[in-house]
Amino acid sequence: TFLRGDQTYAVPSGGGGAPTDATYWVNDAHASLSAEKIMLVKTKSVDELVNNSTTFQNDDDFFFSIAANEVWLVECFIRLDIFAVSDFKQWWTLPAGCIMRGIPDDVNNFGSSTAGAIVVEIDLTTSRTKTSASNVTTVFLERGIVINAGTAGTVQYQWAQAALEAVNTAVKKGSVMRATKLI
Repeated sequence: TFLRGDQTYAVPSGGGGAPTDATYWVNDAHASLSAEKIMLVKTKSVDELVNNSTTFQNDDDFFFSIAANEVWLVECFIRLDIFAVSDFKQWWTLPAGCIMRGIPDDVNNFGSSTAGAIVVEIDLTTSRTKTSASNVTTVFLERGIVINAGTAGTVQYQWAQAALEAVNTAVKKGSVMRATKLI
């Protein structure tokens, strides 16, 4: 489904091709879509599962195309079934020459900080692990800026179990990725 800023539907002239279900394109001009300052919103319509695997897999929903020299802001609200043994690992893959920098979503898994302190940016293309002391559904935020050089390609979220366990680790239905093209 394509939603224009004026609340009518259309096929976009730019921004990475045709969407899948639960994908919306919105621009900031409240007119016809263009390749300028587009916002892409993707919502998981079903749970995505991994069982007994530590191999990174492409997320079925959280990816988008990026052209040369573009800059995007990416924000994800991720609902996750996580287990005490398997835990959860994640990273982003990018085109050559592209970088993605962000901030940790919680101080427990990425270091300590004091309220109001400045947080050092992290490289979101390196493997990061979420841990759990019990079998729970949890929520975390993934936020970063993608700065591309001269190679177009795909910005892709990947994840897996951090340790093998024969249980379903899931990125849950209702998880959301919002990517906004800035340049």
